[in-house]
Amino acid sequence: MPSSHRAQAEWTPSRILDWAEQIGPHTRSLCEAILGGRHHPELGYRSCLGLFRLAKKCGNERLTRPAVERSTGPRSYRSVLTILKHNLDTQPLPQPEAPPRPVQSTKTSAAPTTTTERNKEKTC
Repeated sequence: MPSSHRAQAEWTPSRILDWAEQIGPHTRSLCEAILGGRHHPELGYRSCLGLFRLAKKCGNERLTRPAVERSTGPRSYRSVLTILKHNLDTQPLPQPEAPPRPVQSTKTSAAPTTTTERNKEKTC
């Protein structure tokens, strides 16, 4: 086995999650989602390692800000990278909009009107 592959053979999901816990609880939950969302957890290692590189580059505190913690959409390295790249973690979270009010009908009769009935209505 090549030396680069031997190094990866020593990694385990629990080891990745322990590293993520050192950054913060949200990073751990994000790594759990990444590893759990793959058919084989090993396929999520590179995404998790990318998060660790972001923590070194941008700082642990940026990965634990509310915008990153409550990011919507896919929970992935790419979504966190986009949030940090565009400084969305420094902006306030949008407030949820109130649901629209139901539209009430102004029509009083339930029976449909025919063309002749409409014509009679216009002449009156």
